[in-house]
Amino acid sequence: MVAGYWPSEYAQAGYAQLPGFATRAFIEYDDGSESGGWSRIFYAGIWSNGAQHTYTVSYSAQTAKLHFQIDGASKGTTPWSPDVVWHAPWEGQFYSETLDSGDDVPGTAGARADWSLLKVQTTLGTWKNPDGQVLTSDLAAYKNGWTTWPTAFQTWTSR
Repeated sequence: MVAGYWPSEYAQAGYAQLPGFATRAFIEYDDGSESGGWSRIFYAGIWSNGAQHTYTVSYSAQTAKLHFQIDGASKGTTPWSPDVVWHAPWEGQFYSETLDSGDDVPGTAGARADWSLLKVQTTLGTWKNPDGQVLTSDLAAYKNGWTTWPTAFQTWTSR
């Protein structure tokens, strides 16, 4: 995820399991306005349990827009430039989020979900290891831990 300064400025790629649906990959972005700069698009069939996947949100100086890739395939571009609509500073963030206490994060105590090869894009467009990453958990049932700080961590639900 790339996030701007305000709470609703973000662009992310990942996967989700919503009630009544199979797990699916998605992209989502919000320009932070109230005028319809938000979108979420799901992609069926490109997510499979137990397989490694890559999710990338990157900024292009050529287009001045954010671009999304899932498993190396282009999945979209923001219709607006974060240079114009977002507040500075921007930052890279990594989440394994839930919507409410009935949700579960990926992984169990016996089979934790691995998140690895974390990278952030610099203002020069190069990729580097993230700095100062902190793991947090909103609810006691959701656990996480670094396997290699700051480039790999695990998540699991302890229920």
